[in-house]
Amino acid sequence: MSHDDDRRDRPKLSYSERDRRLRDKQKGYSERPQSPAERERSEAATRKYLKELDGIFAKGKGGARGEELARALRAAHGTPALAQACAAYRDAVGMPVDPALLGLFLDSGDPEIVVAALAELDRLRQSGTLSLSAGQRSQVRTLALSSDDRIAEAAEALLG
Repeated sequence: MSHDDDRRDRPKLSYSERDRRLRDKQKGYSERPQSPAERERSEAATRKYLKELDGIFAKGKGGARGEELARALRAAHGTPALAQACAAYRDAVGMPVDPALLGLFLDSGDPEIVVAALAELDRLRQSGTLSLSAGQRSQVRTLALSSDDRIAEAAEALLG
């Protein structure tokens, strides 16, 4: 007797029997919440979970939000909005540890941001995680000639 003959001899399953078998196979499957409040809680929990996953798998400091702010920093480079973008990044994520982003902070023109960037570069240099490139040294030398004493002193400390 072939396989096809076996199928012909068996009675056809009704739709309710098929559904029951599917439910039995899918033990642990929970149906979607029925009430609007339960659905909203479920959707909020899903959004929170996905946001956390984005933060885990995003590169760089601050996760996905940090990457978004870093893109905004790069886009604002060379415009008057650079100081605002630097302040937004600093307030949301903290000072960057990426030397390229710190270089953008040095170009911001805001003395408070420039001094903070110089201090972070000095901290990274002292910890051994950064050695200034020729371009960075040139940028810091230019800042050492600044008329703002705080910037000049911080730049000289970094070079010394």
